[in-house]
Amino acid sequence: MESLLDNPMKAVLYLKELTTIVQNQQSLIQTQRQRIDELERKVEELIGENRQLKDHHQAQTQHPPPPPPPPHQQQQLQLVPASPPSPKPGQSSPDPAEERRSPCCKSLVPQTPTTLCRAVGIARKPE
Repeated sequence: MESLLDNPMKAVLYLKELTTIVQNQQSLIQTQRQRIDELERKVEELIGENRQLKDHHQAQTQHPPPPPPPPHQQQQLQLVPASPPSPKPGQSSPDPAEERRSPCCKSLVPQTPTTLCRAVGIARKPE
């Protein structure tokens, strides 16, 4: 194989090829630096966002929201007439506890299904 000193044209081509390789490497390095800078900015943004979320979470744990309301029981609130209906023949009188309640308070008192049926005069089917 001929030496580069013996053939100056080959030496020139070799140097041009090396120059192209170096330029490509410099371009890649520049692109990587830009990408690193972009990623560092993104990391800083995420750190700030994370800090805000932590602060918000800590503020919520220091002041917890009010507890949820208790689950509804089997009783239902039902509007019933303020004056009790007169008992029909063959029907038993209302519960003694219901008789003690004043009519004005009875309108929004929780009522059992049996009491509701009696209040509106519907016979309840046995279960």
